[in-house]
Formats: sequence, C-alpha cells, structure tokens
Amino acid sequence: MIVDIRQLQSATNDILQICPRFRLLVIGKTGVGKSSLIQQAFGINEVHVSEHRRGEADIDKEFIAPENQRFVLHDSQGFEAGDSDCFITAKDFIDRRRKMPDLRDKIHAVWLCLSIPHADGRLLESGVEEFLKLRKEILGDIPIIVVFTKHDVFVDKLELDAMDSDEYEEAALEVLKNDTLSKLCIQPLKEIAGTDILHTIVSTKKECESTIIQLIDLTTTNVEKFVASEAALTMMIAQRVDIGLKVKASIAIGKKRCWRGISSSMNFIGFTMLDCLSVIHKDVIDVWNFNDPHCVRHVCFHNTGC
Repeated sequence: MIVDIRQLQSATNDILQICPRFRLLVIGKTGVGKSSLIQQAFGINEVHVSEHRRGEADIDKEFIAPENQRFVLHDSQGFEAGDSDCFITAKDFIDRRRKMPDLRDKIHAVWLCLSIPHADGRLLESGVEEFLKLRKEILGDIPIIVVFTKHDVFVDKLELDAMDSDEYEEAALEVLKNDTLSKLCIQPLKEIAGTDILHTIVSTKKECESTIIQLIDLTTTNVEKFVASEAALTMMIAQRVDIGLKVKASIAIGKKRCWRGISSSMNFIGFTMLDCLSVIHKDVIDVWNFNDPHCVRHVCFHNTGC
C-alpha cells in the first residue's frame, strides 16, 4: 500500500484543531482554594482568580498560563447570599458559550468549589442552591463536579479534637471523619441537588495528590461521556497530575491512522523510518504537554535522533 504525505501528519493535529484547549469554568467564593487547586491540577505557577477581594472576577476573561497552553480557565465568584448579580452573570455566560458552534469555544466542564464547613457552618448559600437545582436547565450536558476543598484542614481539626478528648483511636477516628463529612457535605448536597450530583473531596497538600487525580479522572470520564472525545483527550493532555491518563491518551492517539499504518507495514514510499518516528515523537510530546517554551523536545529528535 502506498501512503501519501497526509498519512504522515501528526495524529494530535486533528484533535487539537477541533479542541486546542480544555476550557474549564471554576465557581467558588473568596478563600475556597481555587488557585491552589488549579495550580496543582494543571501544573501552573500562578493563577489569577478572585481569591482576594469580592468584585474582581471577570468570567469572560480567558486565563491561559504561558507554561500550559492546553488549558483555559474562566473564573466566577461564588453565589453569596443577597448577591444575585454573580448568579445571573454566570448563567448568561454559560448560555452564550453553549450556543457557540465550535467545540473549542464551549465550556467543557464546571468545577463548583465549596470549602468543607465547620460543625456549625453552612455549606450552601441560597444562590448555590438555586444553581444546583437548575443545573440541568443551565448547563445542559456540561458536566458539573462539586469539589469539597480543604479536606486536610477538616481532618486536622477532627484529629486535634480527638486527641484533646483522650479518645484517640485510629479506627474510631476514621469512622468519625466519614460520618462528619457525610453530615456536613454529602447529605446536604444530595438533599438539594439529588443523588446523581457528581462530587469529590480534595486537598492540595502534596501528600494528598491522589484526591486531585480523582477529580481529574471524574472530570475526564464525564466530559468524554457527555461532551466530546476530543475535549476529553485535550483534558488528558492539559492535566499534569495523573500519569495514567497521559498513558491512556497516548494509547488512544496511537490508534490513529499514522501509528496504525506503521504497525501494519505500509509502504511509505518517499519517507524514511526517521520521518515516521518523527511523527510519533511529536505525538508523544504533544500528549505529555511538557513546559517547553523553546520547543527543545520537539526538535531534538530531528537534530540528534533522540
């Protein structure tokens, strides 16, 4: 079989032309920990979200970090009591994005960030409750994940209280953590939003990286199911915490026409093995999405055969 030059082009090109960046809307009030979450999940040094003063967030602004060009963030304040403007702004923004014809311009997922409350704290403001009740009408098929943040703070307080009461037993404490979390977060959420609401718990402490991986995996799975496979693949490329997803994306892209053609011993007339391997090299580099501002990894294969 004779193969023309089109079959030697990078398989990632087609995906990234359709969806060059994963577009995420993050909703959460000041101090909930949005910046730390985004930094860890997408390997970004600095995130400009409204963590300091109310009124700062511009939901239409696209934040694209120079060290991760495959991710674009939209930031919204939380929907606090007595402030309907943020709710209306977010609702209108989502509606406009849903009507855009191209996948690249649509919102691919929403993270609603809520800090785990103290024992006497309120989990959901009235605006958040309304948003959750109307989420299917507002979002359509866009997946929304409720992210309970600052799990490490919650755990530390429970452990400290247990030690102060001289009733510190590991097994009993673990049960207490789960029961308290269910009472403060899971049950109130399901009462308002129903049992089918997606949710997870995160901590941005380095030793709790598995919680971020769970969030990434949950997001990717539902984007692939409800939005588009191209958006899910771009999410796998954009995230920088789950190596398993990078491998999965490499395999998925590896099934595209170029790799499939090479493995079936096509006759690439006019192309050397180095030409073929260079295409594979580009696909691998694109999927792993290294911070490579000078494109050193893209060119080294051609220059040195690495």
